[in-house]
Amino acid sequence: MDVWKGLIEFLKLAPRYLVAIALGAGLLVFLPESTQRTLGLDGVIHSYRGWFGVTLIASLSTLSVWIALIPINAFQQARQERKRRARLHDRLYDLTEGEKQILRYYLAKNTRSNRLKIDDGTVNGLVMSGVIYRAANQGSLLSGFDHNITDEALMFISAHPEVLQGSTNTYRTDRSHFDGI
Repeated sequence: MDVWKGLIEFLKLAPRYLVAIALGAGLLVFLPESTQRTLGLDGVIHSYRGWFGVTLIASLSTLSVWIALIPINAFQQARQERKRRARLHDRLYDLTEGEKQILRYYLAKNTRSNRLKIDDGTVNGLVMSGVIYRAANQGSLLSGFDHNITDEALMFISAHPEVLQGSTNTYRTDRSHFDGI
């Protein structure tokens, strides 16, 4: 049972440790006998050469698998990013009038920040969709908290202003005149 636990822990090692283990085991396996005697390792290497060989093969195999997974993981991340971006674009084409009013503020004022109430369902819908995010933890329930628009959403609505066309042309902020604005 302990052997399996040890094997699983070995497979969890970071690549930098696997490289060090492979180099160390490879050095011990392929070290010339004269150097082994000089270092006083000839007895240890002779007794455990098989284990050093197994360690070398296991670390190189694990490292090879890790290296082979790099492009696969990069492909999966790029695919997930494309899906996330497509969902955001679809969401921006399916805005309610209230959501459009909030987003119009960012374009009308040429800003990335808007003060919005956090107990508002429209605001929370935009936050959950990844269109805007709460940028500050300081604020109030009366005048709201600062919410920033994501870079992707801002670029998209700047390039496709038609998504903000609706039944009104007003914009919305929850800033009050007491906020100093």
